[in-house]
Amino acid sequence: MFFETPELVKKKSHYILDQQLAGIFMFELTQDTLDDQTSLMSASNQVISPSFCQQ
Repeated sequence: MFFETPELVKKKSHYILDQQLAGIFMFELTQDTLDDQTSLMSASNQVISPSFCQQ
């Protein structure tokens, strides 16, 4: 059972940008994967890139 999926993280990331919120919080990253297809961090970075955060 999964509580977060890459698609859900992308939707949440778009919401963060649309609402002009300060950022995203990831509670537990040690369980994330290095596979870009299933990584939650990778999914959020596809929407909220580090370069965007420096604006």
